Amino acid sequence: MGLSSNLKPFPEPSQPSNQCDSLYTSPALPSTIDSILYSSLLPDSFAQSYTPRATKPPRARKSPAASHGPAKEKPFTCPMESCDRRFSRSDELNRHIRIHTGHKPFQCRICLRSFSRSDHLTTHTRTHTGEKPFSCDVCGKRFARSDERKRHGPNCIFYIYHI
Repeated sequence: MGLSSNLKPFPEPSQPSNQCDSLYTSPALPSTIDSILYSSLLPDSFAQSYTPRATKPPRARKSPAASHGPAKEKPFTCPMESCDRRFSRSDELNRHIRIHTGHKPFQCRICLRSFSRSDHLTTHTRTHTGEKPFSCDVCGKRFARSDERKRHGPNCIFYIYHI
């Protein structure tokens, strides 16, 4: 079965669409396809039976820190020679590798802009829909992103004058 049989065409950008349910997500490529893509774009060392065991020593801490328990094991190492990032889960490594490859499997169905992460697509889609799911508990002002609400909090006019 070829890859093209699973692909669905995106609507033309000039065609307005009121079907919100299909606008929010674009399915990611399966991780096996990601691996094939990565192996064709990354050095040969990754293409040859990549094993998730550490191949580089972990980074030394810049300053001593108080121990808060056992260090989290990070067996998944970025295969790029110039990168020494390590991860505790394989999905974190796969997401990180997209930085090096430029792979952007999530596409906006309205403007066709592509993203490397699904959460970035979700946030972007709100620019088209006007959805603002986060609101200030004090004044009720609404925001498209949670970080906008957090930044607003200390500057909220009702909060400043009603303390």
